[in-house]
Formats: sequence, structure tokens, C-alpha cells
Amino acid sequence: TNWSIVWHSLFAFAKGLCTDNAFEDLNLKEKVRVISKLVHVLNISQRGRTKEELAHFYYEVVRYRSMFEDLRKLLEGNKYMATFGGDRIAKFDMANIRAIVFHFSSVISVAQNPEQNMTHGVVMKTIESHANSLNLKPIDRMGDAYEEYVETKDEATSLVLFMRHLLADKKKEQTFYKLIHTQ
Repeated sequence: TNWSIVWHSLFAFAKGLCTDNAFEDLNLKEKVRVISKLVHVLNISQRGRTKEELAHFYYEVVRYRSMFEDLRKLLEGNKYMATFGGDRIAKFDMANIRAIVFHFSSVISVAQNPEQNMTHGVVMKTIESHANSLNLKPIDRMGDAYEEYVETKDEATSLVLFMRHLLADKKKEQTFYKLIHTQ
């Protein structure tokens, strides 16, 4: 499985959930449930990954840090979402994501030379060299009620295709919505 593609798809999906008009057809309770499942998938997807795969995951989480912050604000800031568990998801289920962002953002800022921009390779080396000092909460203590999942080759391919179709359909729907409402 090319986890980078899966993670990018999940991050794009999460970014869509953060926008005001995205997924308008979902009520708040459904939106909280979708976000909860998305966060669980991100947490579970770290299991059994190689050091290189995890370094890429950490890199992408740091790159998307503002989106994760928006997602957290959405969950905590909306009093209606809080009634459906949004604040719990932001506080507990997203704890590892927050830890990744905090740990590697501070490590990268210390390593950064103000005279030159850091390249992707330098950032990846910095992440790889500091990955052992990252302290994450064990997933089984995060209140995760899902059974351990072992993917098959066909399921991984199907998941990637499903995410691509889902994002393409959402983009078409938003384009159509804009077209109708701008006339």
C-alpha cells in the first residue's frame, strides 16, 4: 500500500470537513461521527508502519497542521458539536496528532537555519532523527472501540479508489452548487 496516497486523501477529506459549506447535507451529529471515524483511521493507520512510512506521515501531519487546528477549533468551538462529543474527539482522539505537530514543529524550528530555506530532504532527515523522542499515547488507551484491522491487497486498492471518487464527486457537487447559486 502506498500510504502517502491514503494519507493525502484523508487529509484532503478532513480539509473539506473544515470548510463551512462542505458536506452541508450532513447534520452536526453525522459530521462529528465522520470526523471521529476519520481521526480513528489516522490513528490506526500508524500501526505496523516502517520508520520511513511514519516519517512521511509525521511530515504530512506537520504540513497540514493548520488544517488539524481548524478541525480542532471546529470540534471544540461549536457548542452543538460538543453535545455530540466533538470536544472529546478534539481533546482525546486527536491527542497524538497534536503531539506530532507540537514535537516536530519545535524540532524543525530549532534545526532551521534562518539564512536558508529548509528543503524537503532536510526536514525529512530532521524528522527521522527525532522520531524516537516522540512520545505518543498507545492507541488501545485512546478509547478506540474498533477491532484491529488487517488489510488485504484488494481492500487497500479499493480504499484508495474510493477516496479518489469521493473527493472527485464532492468537487463536482461544489462546482455545480456554485454554478447554480451565482446566476
